[in-house]
Amino acid sequence: MAALWILSNIGALWVGWGADAAALLATPPRAGLVVVWCVGGMLTSVFTGRLSVAVWAACIERRVVALERTGWQRVKIAVFGAAWAAFLVVLAKADRTGRWALPETLWPFRYIGLLAFVAGGGVRLWAIRAREAADARHVLATSGPYSRIRHPEYLGILLVLLGLSLVFRSVLGLAVWCVWVGVILVRIPREEREIIDGPDALDYENHRARTARLLPGVY
Repeated sequence: MAALWILSNIGALWVGWGADAAALLATPPRAGLVVVWCVGGMLTSVFTGRLSVAVWAACIERRVVALERTGWQRVKIAVFGAAWAAFLVVLAKADRTGRWALPETLWPFRYIGLLAFVAGGGVRLWAIRAREAADARHVLATSGPYSRIRHPEYLGILLVLLGLSLVFRSVLGLAVWCVWVGVILVRIPREEREIIDGPDALDYENHRARTARLLPGVY
């Protein structure tokens, strides 16, 4: 399943790029992103118990997708998957045509994007492993990246989206990233209120006192 998910992502980029698909890999940052995506996707599948699509869909309704497989959840995953594929197609097409794209003279941003993509994927994998270990013990996740920030999975997702947008120099991608920043900033306080009203309230209050939400010293 993980291999299918990875291939579908790479396939969407190829579709967006068009006839000369080999040119997609002509730029080192794009080629590096494809390699990292393949390796990172397989590592996520091997070292965690959740599918990448479920992790991403959980941004909208966290944990529910990973725990339930109702008909409505399947519909949401399908809709998200289609929207995500369309997003990748648009990114690649923007880079190929130069429409709604950052100027090519800003090429260093491609490398910054690749670094952001790698960092985001690493943070996500680290966070998922830490939270799954905590869930197995039925305790609050406070180890790994959770020892510094309370929502490392969200941080990882934002870095991945930012990285993709910069590697493909997509203005639309950056606009979508800004929307996701807004969605996550709204979602985080709601999630925290739910936890505070739950059985882990005391532990979470102590955890909040010594951690940041997304960026230490900033937010």
